[in-house]
Amino acid sequence: MDIDLTRLRHILAIAKNRSFSKAAEELHITQPALSRSISTFEDGFGVQVFERSRSGVTPTALGTLIIAEAERVLRAASGFGINLKLYAGGEAGIVMFGFGSLMASFVLPSLAAKLFAEKPGLELRTMIGSPAELLPDLLADRIEVIVASVWEAPEDADLVVKRISRIPVKAVVRNNHPLAARTRATLADINGYPRIQSLASTATTSQLDTEREQGRFVCSNFHILKEVAMSTDSVWITALAFVAKDIGEGRLTTIDLTDFEETSVEIAFFSRRGRTLSPAALTIMDCVRAQLRALGYGLD
Repeated sequence: MDIDLTRLRHILAIAKNRSFSKAAEELHITQPALSRSISTFEDGFGVQVFERSRSGVTPTALGTLIIAEAERVLRAASGFGINLKLYAGGEAGIVMFGFGSLMASFVLPSLAAKLFAEKPGLELRTMIGSPAELLPDLLADRIEVIVASVWEAPEDADLVVKRISRIPVKAVVRNNHPLAARTRATLADINGYPRIQSLASTATTSQLDTEREQGRFVCSNFHILKEVAMSTDSVWITALAFVAKDIGEGRLTTIDLTDFEETSVEIAFFSRRGRTLSPAALTIMDCVRAQLRALGYGLD
């Protein structure tokens, strides 16, 4: 016999009122209907839950255990119902996302703070890497969405690509760099200084790869790259959004290159074709879009 939650509620109502008639009144059913419900439960499981006497209704020793278990089951069922509503609304659940190195450095700290404050029921788990590195996990359904630069992504028929942002790329140096006083420079000027860049950005800055006089430092961690830029005479070709605050506060400055065709980084969501995204994933995507839009880099 399957467990019927309604019968469990009937048992608890009788245990509370110590009376079939009062319990029936509370449950808005007839007393005969309540008696049949309890008899069906007792016969179905071969147990006796209550003893009836002129002084009232009392649980049997086994009935006391059944009542305690019924309370636990109904609490769990109630919690399950609440959680289902939260899951359906994207307010709770566990969701796995992949982030490219730029977007991980740029949005994850503030995204985590927003989720803690506004979506405490959500658990966001992240993997950081290039889309090519993360693609096997996406196709194996170990992550739902990748947030990364479009030019980092391999072509794959199983991918759905939704562009959400375009961020300008600029040459950046520390505020007391020898070139900092110059508002304009040439590729020949910056080639006299070390170059730093993310591994992925080589795809957007190939026009800079003329003959260079100095070395290059390549790293996927944007925070490390920023520390190097602020402590050396290096030139950093990077997404403007990530360093906007440091430029505003005078730690870094941009240089306009007269012979460099300025470009931008396109950011997109990558998901698996034919998969329905969870409400939690849609919530995270909305949060990322809102962050980019608030900073002036949104496309939608």
